[in-house]
Amino acid sequence: MKFQNIIPNVSIIVPVYNVKKYVEKCLLSLLAQNCGCSYEIIVVDDGSEDGSSAIVDRIAEGSDIIRVFRQPNAGLSAARNTGLSYARGKYVIFVDSDDYVEPNYISALYHAAENNDAQIACCNYRRINDEGTISVGCFLKHRNGVFSSELMLGDLLEDITVRGYVWNKIFLRSLFTDNGIEFPIGMTFEDVPVMPKLFRRAEKIAVIKDELYNYVSHKGSITGSIKSASVEDYVRAYGEIRRFLEEENIYKDYKHIFKGLGRKTAATIFVMLLRCKFNEPRLDVLKTYGRLSGRLKFYSGSGFYVLRPDLLNGAKHYVTKSNRI
Repeated sequence: MKFQNIIPNVSIIVPVYNVKKYVEKCLLSLLAQNCGCSYEIIVVDDGSEDGSSAIVDRIAEGSDIIRVFRQPNAGLSAARNTGLSYARGKYVIFVDSDDYVEPNYISALYHAAENNDAQIACCNYRRINDEGTISVGCFLKHRNGVFSSELMLGDLLEDITVRGYVWNKIFLRSLFTDNGIEFPIGMTFEDVPVMPKLFRRAEKIAVIKDELYNYVSHKGSITGSIKSASVEDYVRAYGEIRRFLEEENIYKDYKHIFKGLGRKTAATIFVMLLRCKFNEPRLDVLKTYGRLSGRLKFYSGSGFYVLRPDLLNGAKHYVTKSNRI
């Protein structure tokens, strides 16, 4: 009997797009798990054109737990949403196809969530450069344990030791399905506005200090090929977080943390724009920074209004009293 006919404990969602150099190592690391639970690997080929598809097919041919789905290129968010629509596990894990994981990655996250009745569990990770050398060590604020969603949401908004990545975490799948949470289509840094929603809907979040996820930084990655349009999305994501906090009526509880995040975001986008200048020589860094920092101030200001979605896409800030929170 093929494993596909059995409902697994965990669904691993792996979006694939033009990662010929990396995808084999990623998938083999997932197949080599020392796991005390059942799992499936859902590969979503998002219109790859570089030979990645052939590698995926070759590996999937010899495995009963890999399910491959293909779609025209629509971006990382769309691929993750497609994976969620096909996922059958009680839990879901997201792995980027240019990264790889340690042999106990799935098992550790699964048991941390299951044994502690936690809806989310996160592990530590390491950043590795293209040559396989650890470039940056990463640290979690908390030791192994289980913490309230209120505490962890605050740490997430600080964005220092609990980061807004989906790929070093396991989630109860119903957090997505029961709350209608999806990744925003056509947006870079799509994790940023989604993670607060997931942390808010959880009751308990488990933490594992072990470094179980290997994030590979290279020129073709999102962070390695930053463009000014992506910086616009980064600022937009900050506004989406404010929108969410207002809609949940909890902005006052996290106001000071959110303003601190705004200052950190302002510094980050300036560095990002400087990096963009290498690929976009005509980019006016100071003018663009002035415009984007103005939007940041609006998103963290007392005059913030929850308006149409196009507000956060850069539309002019037309406001009326009837729109005010």
